[in-house]
Amino acid sequence: MVVVSQKLFLEDCLDDTPQTRAMVDVFERDAAMLKKFSKAFSSSCQKVMNAQVAMISATQEMSYYLRLYGMQNFPLDPSISPSNSNQDLKSQPSEPETLASKLNLFANYVDEISTCFQVFVTQLNDAMIYPLNKLIDSDFDELNSLSKMYQLSSEEEEAVRQKYLRIPNRKEYDQQRVQAGEECYAFKKKFHHTAMNYFSSLNTLQYKRQYMFLEPMMSFIHSLKLFFKMGNETFSCDSSSKIDEFLNNTSSQVCEIKAQQSENMNKTNQLIDLIQQDDSLYYVEQSDSTKNSEPISKTILQKSGYLNLRSRFPFISRWDRSFYFIQNGFLMHQQKTDIAGSAFLELKSDLTVTPCEIDERLFTFQINSQFPKKVVYFQANSNRDRDEWITILENAIKDDNRAKLQSHMSHLKLNNNNPSLMSFFSGRPKGPNIRFELDELLNKSQNELNDKEDQGESFKVRFLGSMNVKSDKGNENINETIRQVMSARAEHNIFKLSEFDLIVNSKSVSLFKVPDSNDENGTSQLNNIDDLYCAKFKLDNIGFWSAHNENEHLFGFIVKDRNQTLKFSCHVFESDVGSKNICDAISKATQQAFKELVDSNRSEHLKLIKQREKEILLANINSLPDKIENGSVENSDIDDDRNELINAAQLAFSSPNPSFVVLDRELLENLSEQDNLTKQNDESVPTENQAHDEEKRSESEA
Repeated sequence: MVVVSQKLFLEDCLDDTPQTRAMVDVFERDAAMLKKFSKAFSSSCQKVMNAQVAMISATQEMSYYLRLYGMQNFPLDPSISPSNSNQDLKSQPSEPETLASKLNLFANYVDEISTCFQVFVTQLNDAMIYPLNKLIDSDFDELNSLSKMYQLSSEEEEAVRQKYLRIPNRKEYDQQRVQAGEECYAFKKKFHHTAMNYFSSLNTLQYKRQYMFLEPMMSFIHSLKLFFKMGNETFSCDSSSKIDEFLNNTSSQVCEIKAQQSENMNKTNQLIDLIQQDDSLYYVEQSDSTKNSEPISKTILQKSGYLNLRSRFPFISRWDRSFYFIQNGFLMHQQKTDIAGSAFLELKSDLTVTPCEIDERLFTFQINSQFPKKVVYFQANSNRDRDEWITILENAIKDDNRAKLQSHMSHLKLNNNNPSLMSFFSGRPKGPNIRFELDELLNKSQNELNDKEDQGESFKVRFLGSMNVKSDKGNENINETIRQVMSARAEHNIFKLSEFDLIVNSKSVSLFKVPDSNDENGTSQLNNIDDLYCAKFKLDNIGFWSAHNENEHLFGFIVKDRNQTLKFSCHVFESDVGSKNICDAISKATQQAFKELVDSNRSEHLKLIKQREKEILLANINSLPDKIENGSVENSDIDDDRNELINAAQLAFSSPNPSFVVLDRELLENLSEQDNLTKQNDESVPTENQAHDEEKRSESEA
């Protein structure tokens, strides 16, 4: 047992000798060093507990992400099974097959470990951190306060003693000496009491030194032992066998997957080496020895690849690269970011495909259409690629091959070589009713179609489809409609598109059919404008319009049906120009319509104000009294002026010029001034009797 060898004697505290002061100074320095060490030791203990708290947080986050994997909609992981996410730890299946189920079981084990750490942290905080912090916060603070009181009491006792000793030794100072003696007694007693408490605290600290670090470490070891005991119970014999079985199965599965990965990597490396040995794949033109080794088949009906399309502008021409493929008698084109291909050209029997030379470019060919007259220029990647495209297009144009092509496409299995994105939509549930013809959407009255329209901006568009939506607002409604329409067209092989002229003005959005020249003279069969007029959507019925987020050529707008409550239809179109320009045109048209409506309401409001002012002015003029005196020339002139003002006011109100509204107010002011002048003149004209009386009064005064 440890014995404390050094301590302060309470008997010496009242004497306050230099030796006692020296011993107190030693004890104070020891207490200061002990306090500093205690704070450092407490900080290290706090770090241990913070590490366990961080472990709890980390294990909980790990468990969360292990369960979150099964909730993710990974498109390439069909093994996700939400039913396995709620499996209990003790009810582990014998053969977990999916990755999500295995991760859920690991999450359950991690939760058990996190629980053990939580209990461990609670015990550390109660048995190790709290007592140590209490010792530092209470005992050392109390010792510091006693030290200050000890110094203050010592100074006060010394000052009172010196005051007592300075009193003269005469009889008249006896009373003062008695009072000073009593004061000296009180301060000396106070100093003695404070010194004994201070010495006692310093001595007690020496005893606390012996166990203040032992108790926290004992608590730490006991908590750690209990933590290991809980872990042992968690992985007991009964549960350990299940855990071992689960870990062995998982380990064997991982080894099997790694073996398959290694085998696949070997095959992949061999295939890469084999492909890289053929240098001819990297040349645009093959060598003469291999160029004619494989003749082009005359019976092939399918081909896909990138081609450059020539677009003619007023001064320059541009070549745009797109992906083209043949499907159901149509030449389809698709951008890299498009979700599906769209029809570019119908392969009719009147088409001819021939090589050509244009813009000094290589590997070019052209497609000529007789009805209507049209020439399309393409650029292939090589001579053989151009010849293949020409041969395959000629095969697809032939009438006897069109039926074979449609039959082939109906039984064609989607694979990686298929250029369309129909696999993206396969396996999806059937969507809502989608309409692909614009004529069947509208019940038009002849009077509505014959309304005269103002000239507006015109755009070439192709109608893709329409379907009902839940609301007339929201960009997500238009994007979802575009996706549904493109999916339905790809699923049902509908590639024929109706082309329209879309005219936007401040009243409506109108659609006119583009005439199809099928006769020999190339004239349209639709000679009447009413036959070309297809649909009109008033701007107040169009609730929302937007372009597609990914494809700049697709856009749509939502129309409200006034005849039926809460029925909204979204119409989807495709344009050669950017759809953003069409949406901007509709926005400008709506702004112009709103401005015209505001101007119309303002003009009607001004007319009402003008009419009201006219009525008030005429009422005021007619209510003026007639003050005509006999023999008064001025009143006659005023009456003439009044009549002129009335005639001028009537003339002003009969004029359609709004600037006369200001003149009306001036007339009112002038008329009021004339009335005031009339009253003043009436009051200022003296009678004859009054003048005679004034003369007599002046004579008598003289």
